[in-house]
Amino acid sequence: MHIARRTILMIVIIWFVLPIHNLIYNTGNVNASNLSYHAPLLYYHSIFTLTAGCLLPASIMIICAFLTHHNLVLKRKRRQLIIAQHVGTHNDVRDQERKRDRQVLLLLVVQVVVFIITIIPLMTSHFYNATTLNIKNRSIERITIERFAAYLSSLSVYLFPTLSFYLYTMTSSMFRNELKKLMRFILRCNCLRANARIEPIVHNIKQRPITRH
Repeated sequence: MHIARRTILMIVIIWFVLPIHNLIYNTGNVNASNLSYHAPLLYYHSIFTLTAGCLLPASIMIICAFLTHHNLVLKRKRRQLIIAQHVGTHNDVRDQERKRDRQVLLLLVVQVVVFIITIIPLMTSHFYNATTLNIKNRSIERITIERFAAYLSSLSVYLFPTLSFYLYTMTSSMFRNELKKLMRFILRCNCLRANARIEPIVHNIKQRPITRH
């Protein structure tokens, strides 16, 4: 518990210190006149964004995919030992567990591949910015094209979170089956609610004789 607390505290401190250059970078003080003065800051920003926003998440996802695959292999071996000891285990249960393990691994691999594909434009943009900092006297057309390309590459980062649902639907048959069950349940509830009839409340009111004056 103490190790976890220290690790969390160190991570918070590190991610407070590393991006502190953004306070200077995003204030608008960096322009063409003082580009040589702020060149180390620009280099650091490009390398930091390339590492923390592109390489580090992709590396973590790949490592987690390999670890998950290793754990699934160990789990399969332990399961085979248990099955060898208990001969009466059903084959359907084993096939379903194997299918589930394969689909989990397939989902992880697809997520890693799609994340790398969607992050490549941003990596290319930051790498290009880092390698072209020393180029001066750029034309207005080139600056406009570079800014437009950087804007498009920054938008590509949002593709991965928005594609997660479609990745799950296209990759995993178990996810599709559960989604179908959920949709059927929702439609069934709506149909039952639409067919529900509300009986009117009828009060038996006796008619009183009208007295005429």
